[in-house]
Amino acid sequence: MIVLYYFPIRARNEALRMMLLYGGIDHEYHTIGFDEWDAEAETAFKETIPSGHTGQKQLPVLRCFNGSLMSESLDIANYIADIVSCNKDNKKNDDRANPDQQQQQQQQYAEKLFML
Repeated sequence: MIVLYYFPIRARNEALRMMLLYGGIDHEYHTIGFDEWDAEAETAFKETIPSGHTGQKQLPVLRCFNGSLMSESLDIANYIADIVSCNKDNKKNDDRANPDQQQQQQQQYAEKLFML
């Protein structure tokens, strides 16, 4: 099961939640209170979150099937889309690429696209 973490508001996580529901993906949703996320609060969870592309720890965060944490809304959306397409093709969730492979494939695709 995957777990989506976000603040108790409707914002960046809403599209991700819709994707999970549309794809019929077994998931949990956990809210992180603002007091837990305060800049001075050094919680154990916050320490485990990977930095985003800006170098900052931020939400939303997704705990993947393999237990790793993924940040950045677009990366999470791509991961969910990949799971949904694998499910639609009757493949097992374990057959999909890991997040590092996905990022590498996206980079290669972008390089090809901009070279045209």
